[in-house]
Amino acid sequence: MIRNIDGAPTEFVKSHTSHLEGLECLYVGASGDVAELVESDNPDVAVRTSRSKLARFIEGAKAGDFDHLVS
Repeated sequence: MIRNIDGAPTEFVKSHTSHLEGLECLYVGASGDVAELVESDNPDVAVRTSRSKLARFIEGAKAGDFDHLVS
C-alpha cells in the first residue's frame, strides 16, 4: 500500500502474521520523523505519531505491557 505522508509517497507494510487476504491488517509507514498506522478496512483514517514514540510503543508491546488488552 502506498500513501502520502506530508506529500511524500510512502510504502506502508503489514506484519507477516497478518491476514493473507489483507483483511484485519494494520499497516505502518514512516517518512521523516512521522509514522502512521492505517487499518486495512478503513485506510482513510490514520493514527499519526513520531518515529521515536512508535519505537517506545513497540518496545512496550514486545515487553508485554499491553497483553492484558488482547487476551
